[in-house]
Amino acid sequence: MRLIKEHFKVNFYLRPRPDSDGRCPIFIRSRQNSTRQIVKFTGLKASPKEWDKKRGCFKHNYEANTELNSFAETLRQAYQDILAEGWEASLELIWQVVRRPGYLANPDGDSVLEWCDRYLANTKDSRGKRKAVATVKTNVKDWNSKLRFSGLTTGNLTRFVDWLNDRGVSNNTVYKRIRALMYVATYAGQYVTVNPDLFRYDFPYSTRNGSVARLAYSEVQKIINTDAKGTELVARDVFTIACFTGLRISDILTIGEAELHEFHLDKFQEKTGETVSVTLHVHNEELVRRYHAIGITYNRQSLSYALKAVLKRANLTAETVKRIDRGSQTIKVTEPKYKLISFHSGRRFYARLLNDLGLGMEIARDELGHTASNVTEHYAGSPDHRMRIIRVREAMRNMDKKMEEIALMKIA
Repeated sequence: MRLIKEHFKVNFYLRPRPDSDGRCPIFIRSRQNSTRQIVKFTGLKASPKEWDKKRGCFKHNYEANTELNSFAETLRQAYQDILAEGWEASLELIWQVVRRPGYLANPDGDSVLEWCDRYLANTKDSRGKRKAVATVKTNVKDWNSKLRFSGLTTGNLTRFVDWLNDRGVSNNTVYKRIRALMYVATYAGQYVTVNPDLFRYDFPYSTRNGSVARLAYSEVQKIINTDAKGTELVARDVFTIACFTGLRISDILTIGEAELHEFHLDKFQEKTGETVSVTLHVHNEELVRRYHAIGITYNRQSLSYALKAVLKRANLTAETVKRIDRGSQTIKVTEPKYKLISFHSGRRFYARLLNDLGLGMEIARDELGHTASNVTEHYAGSPDHRMRIIRVREAMRNMDKKMEEIALMKIA
């Protein structure tokens, strides 16, 4: 593979073919990233007497040299634009770019990496957004460190998606990377022109979550009743809070910062930047009040490791199929159920439990702090099959009575 040069070298020379005024055309030539010498007319002219052949510029004409330097800078910036879009730039390709109607070299300023740094240094967005930006910054650095927003065309975005898929990243996670680029672009858009393709991008693959391991109430009770101490005890308590409040792990770890009231807890959500009001009830109040008072000193990683040990002792070892969407492929792997359960599984359990108890999606949505009901519906999934059986049997027992009432109703 040929090494692509990082910067474009501009060489001007005067062709000795004077016009009727004795002025000769100024040309540019380059062999950079090309197998042959490419020559182009700049559209500028100079008298041989005022041209410095050795330096390739005008001798004592500041204004003319300014125009020449401006043209050279346009070529250099066009070169960077082409590199940012993933092409092997040569003078031939640069010429096609700068001759486009309305072309403006380097419309978006610095690289995406530099804008990521500015976003992380200057914004006060939620911890979740900032973490996503830090992650996509690493991805972009590995994929194309010179990438600028002008390079985020539809084609390049799809190539970026495929590049991540090839490295084992699932579609749903890749989609979050694209959203993180939008966060940075929104910030950068206050200062530069951002390629609109990013905000119009239609993700080429399914972004549904892989199949998740759903917990039954009996399984949650097993986990709660499993003996634990030290870090494992805290992990078990945090998981129980997640199961009966629907709070994210990031919000539970900062539960001491929440506003505690007599019947509810107001918690600022790290991910969304919005406040959610969570009901206190018999299954969560004691733990919520305790950890609100003492706080949680463990980090997420250590608690996650400890939780796995508790789940394994709770005998959640049944083989479970996990589906992963990666590009256009669906990969299925079989693992013990405890490996597929996380603190977020508790949040999903709470959504399903509220739905099973007949409280409906609107209440579940507000308890979990979702902005859209369809997200809550995905979290809740179908009712626990035993709850479904009980409700269907009860409905069938009362069916004849209901049908008689319908028949007796007078329709106006």
